[in-house]
Amino acid sequence: MKASLVTLRLWAAAIAAVGLVVYGFAEAIETTAEKTKHLQEQQEQLKTQYDEARNSITELKSSFKQLDDLGDTLKSLTQGTEEWQQNLQDINFQVLQLLEKYPELAGEIENVNGKLTISAAGQERFIEAQQNRANDLAKGYYAATMAKNRQDYENAVTDFRTNKFDSSEFVASEAVVKKVVQEVANGNSAILGDRDALSNLLGGMASGEVLDFIQDNTTELQNLAVKLQANTESQSLLAA
Repeated sequence: MKASLVTLRLWAAAIAAVGLVVYGFAEAIETTAEKTKHLQEQQEQLKTQYDEARNSITELKSSFKQLDDLGDTLKSLTQGTEEWQQNLQDINFQVLQLLEKYPELAGEIENVNGKLTISAAGQERFIEAQQNRANDLAKGYYAATMAKNRQDYENAVTDFRTNKFDSSEFVASEAVVKKVVQEVANGNSAILGDRDALSNLLGGMASGEVLDFIQDNTTELQNLAVKLQANTESQSLLAA
C-alpha cells in the first residue's frame, strides 16, 4: 500500500525538524568554541594595542626631550653657520619623522622662520591625548580579560559537570555546581566535607548521587572557586 501524499509530506516535515534540532545543537557547541576563541583573540589584540600605546608614550617623551635639547643647542650657535644649518636640519627631520608616525600631531606643529617646532604646551597636550587613549585601551583589555576569564569559568563548569564516561550526560546540574562553588568562593570550603550542610544548601537538588559527586570532587570544586574569586576581584578592580 502506497503512502498518501499527505503522509509523505508529514514524514518530510518531521525529518526536517529533527535535522534542524541536530543542526542547532551542533551550532550551539560550535558557537561556544568560537566565542572562546574570539574572546581570546580580542584579549590578545587589546593587550598588544595597550602595550604599543604605553611604549609610544615613553618614546614620545624621549623624542620631545631630544627636540628640546636640539633647540637649546641651536640657540647657542651662530645663525647661518654650517653647524647651525645642520642642527636646524636635524630638528626639522626629527619633527617630520614624528609627524610621519603620528599624523594627528600636525595640529601641534608650527613653522617659525624655517624651523619646525612643537611647543611645550603642544607636547603636553599630545602626550595627554596618548595617555587617555592608553587608559581606554587598558580598560578595554581588562574588560576583555574578565569576559575571557568568565567564559573559561563557564567552560570549566560544563567540563566538570560532564560524565567522564558519557560526554552527553551531566552528573550534576549547572545550578548545583554554581551554588556550591559560590559558597566555597565565599570562604566556606568546609561545606564540601559536611553532607548535612550541603543538603541544606541545595535543598531539593541534593540527591544522594549529587552529594556523592560533590564530595568525590572537592579539589575540582575548590579550583572552580578560585577561578570565580579571580573573576570577582577583577570586576571589583575595573569598577574602582
